[in-house]
Amino acid sequence: MSTVKALILTGFGLNCDTETALAFEMAGAQSRRVHINTLISGEERLVDYHILALGGGFSWGDDHGAGVIQALKLKHTIGKDLLDFVAAGKLVIGICNGFQALVNLGLLPGLDAPVYLPRDWMWWIILSAMARASLWQTRRSLTG
Repeated sequence: MSTVKALILTGFGLNCDTETALAFEMAGAQSRRVHINTLISGEERLVDYHILALGGGFSWGDDHGAGVIQALKLKHTIGKDLLDFVAAGKLVIGICNGFQALVNLGLLPGLDAPVYLPRDWMWWIILSAMARASLWQTRRSLTG
């Protein structure tokens, strides 16, 4: 089996990329921190990876809503690549603003429209266990 490759997105105001890369490496993946502009320019290609991690922080200062600018930048530059990545069954994780960008990109099932939230809005979310293991909990091969 070949090594699982994880792309950790970095960029304007994003953080937690270093520790996210380390976590993937500790789990056995080969991680690479890639600036959003490097991905957009085509110097790095999303198709060459098995996992995409969108990190947290204050992307673009977070002044215009939770992950909205990051989502728009991704959608209007590599949107098709993102859709193809997800359609191929590859994994995507969003942390903090990265999760909010995924919501605004429409990549989460059950959320049909972008979510615009006021700054610093927090509420309780109730989680429940899935009836079967998710891909994150299985040892299914991501590399073929």
